[in-house]
Order: sequence, then structure tokens, then C-alpha cells
Amino acid sequence: MKNTGRYGKTLAIAAMLVLVMLLLTGCGEQKKYDQAAALEAAGNYHEAWQLFFSLGRKKYKDAEEKAEQVRSAAYQAAKAALAEGRYDDAKTIAEPFPFKYMETIVQYAQTAKEGTYVKDLRLSGDGKLSFTAGIAEDAGGEDGPAVLRVLLSASGNGRASGTVYTAVKGEKDTGDGYFDPEEYRTDGKYVIADVPLEGWVYDAAPRSLTIVDYRELADSTLEHLRFMQMAHFTLAYTAIMNDGTEGALLSEWACHDLMFRDPMKTFAGGTVTVRILSSDGKTTLFEQSTDIPAAESNGEENSALAGK
Repeated sequence: MKNTGRYGKTLAIAAMLVLVMLLLTGCGEQKKYDQAAALEAAGNYHEAWQLFFSLGRKKYKDAEEKAEQVRSAAYQAAKAALAEGRYDDAKTIAEPFPFKYMETIVQYAQTAKEGTYVKDLRLSGDGKLSFTAGIAEDAGGEDGPAVLRVLLSASGNGRASGTVYTAVKGEKDTGDGYFDPEEYRTDGKYVIADVPLEGWVYDAAPRSLTIVDYRELADSTLEHLRFMQMAHFTLAYTAIMNDGTEGALLSEWACHDLMFRDPMKTFAGGTVTVRILSSDGKTTLFEQSTDIPAAESNGEENSALAGK
């Protein structure tokens, strides 16, 4: 009986020790959780993310979800700093994180400090674009100067799917509508202020654009495609006319000199991106994007498109 009683006491003590250890562990994890929340509030995103991540691996409360929220908040904060020209802040926020998109922000911040950047990008409701850009003298590489592009992209939820980009004056025959960055150069930087998107000529890379209706293109583009003698332009026009009601791929090849009746409607719900590329077009040195507002709901128009 005495041995049994002693054994029972031992079990009780052991159970109590386990309970104390669990309580201490719980208190320690709660302390780390609270510390992570405080770090996040103070803008110390990486330290907060590390703590939440470690707690998340232990399945503590909602720490795993919080770690993802902190990572997202850090990315948004770094992007905002980059867009506002606070390049040191952007680099400080992004550099500790082991993710490719954070590495890109660090790269852009460094490039911007060297004089190649895009900032203050905005798009008005009536389709007028504004931004400021800088391009360092040797930014383009050994083959020539860097190239400044404006891209319109859409995911296909509206009237277009794919991407077009400004046809740059000097690369082909000059004329109205070609984008010449030098026309906007002031005091060593490029200042585009309230320039309408529909005023520019665009190009599309091979198989990169589908439109719902060929009438999205301006009359000048349709006439251009109709009378061009090159085979791929003729095919492009035929494809648009014959199959435009269901969406037609413009061309098997690069398709040039596109103008749109209303780019804001054609690319509604998509994005405008200003991109600075190396002279060979293979490396993005800096870019900034902004949303194109989604098209206003129009029952009659949507029904018409759905029936095409």
C-alpha cells in the first residue's frame, strides 16, 4: 500500500510538472505573439514575419495567417515607398525577405538611386496618363540607350485580352501618334502630364492580343490593315472581320500601328504599366503600374457582347 501511495504521488507530481511546462510554453508563445504584433505595428515587418512564421509552424493561434498578412503588408509598404521616391525606405523594407518579388524591389530601388526610375504614375478617369521618369545615361547597356514604353494590359474580363505597347518614334516611320519620349524631356527627366491614351499608336507582339470586336480599333487602323500588302497584315484584318464577334487573334506575327477608339473601355479592368527596358529589350530596369478602372455595368452592352 505504501508503495502504491508513493507511486501515486510521483504521478501527481509528474503531471503537475507537465502542466507547469505547458503553461510556461503557452505564456512564452503568447509573449512572442504579442511581440510580433507590436513589431508589425511599428513597421518592423521582417522581424514580425519571422516571429509569426515560427509560431505558425507550431500551429499557434492564427500565427500562420498573420505571417502571410505581414508579408503582404511589407510588400505593399515597399511598393508604396518605391512609388513615392523613398528608395532607401523601399530597400530597407524589402531586402531582408527571401522572396523574388522583394529582390525586384531592391533592384528597382538601387536602379532609381542611380537615376533610372518611374514615379507619380496616375491615370485619370477620362484616360489621361501622367508620370515622371528618369533614365541614367548608361542605363541601356552597351548596345544603346534604354527604352521607355507604356503598356496596356487586360486579362480578358472586358473587351480585350493581352498586352499592347506604345510604338516608339524613331524605331519606324515617324508620324502622328508615335510615342517620342524626347518630346516630354524637361531638365533631364521625362514629364508626361495628362496625355490621352487614345492619342498613341500601339504595337502587339505575336499572338499577344485578342479583342472581342474588331470595332474596338480606330478607323485609321482598320484602313491601315485593309490596304497593307504584307501578308500577315492582310491575314490579321481577315481574321478580325470574319471571327471578330467571338474574339480574334490579330496576327500570327507582330502587329504594328494599332489605334483604339477608346483604350479605357477596351482595356477596362486591366493595367497601365510604364516600363524602362535595356536597349535590347531583354531586361526590365524599372516599372510601375496602375489600374485601369473596370467598365461601368451596362446591361444592354453586356447582353449584346454575350450574344455575339
